[in-house]
Amino acid sequence: MRLVVKILAITLIAGQSGTVGLKHLVDGACATLTLFIAGEGSYSLEVTLDDGTVLKGGSGYVECGIWKPNA
Repeated sequence: MRLVVKILAITLIAGQSGTVGLKHLVDGACATLTLFIAGEGSYSLEVTLDDGTVLKGGSGYVECGIWKPNA
């Protein structure tokens, strides 16, 4: 069985600093999201599928010169 879903939106959330996102992605599209954080902070990633399901993950901690993804 093969499951195919369409990604409607990708959102990168940076602690209290803000968000950046993409909506209405074209099938097969690749995306790079960049959010500038002054000093240190945390981030997480949310992906919204066409059926309304929201997948959350990809969180971690960043500061100048250091990147620590959560395991």
